[in-house]
Amino acid sequence: MADEKPHYEASITVSGCYGDNIPRTHVFTEEGKEFIANIKKILPLLKEKERRQKAELKGLI
Repeated sequence: MADEKPHYEASITVSGCYGDNIPRTHVFTEEGKEFIANIKKILPLLKEKERRQKAELKGLI
């Protein structure tokens, strides 16, 4: 067991994944931890892009 990769737990809620929006605990390896970190960096940018697109559709920009 000494060569087993470290695992990290994270509770995430994914809208539409199961349709109930209940947070579930998932176990991630080191690569998974890096993936989650990248998502956390990208998510605010995507939300801002979506906000701008909605504003453009409403004619606010």
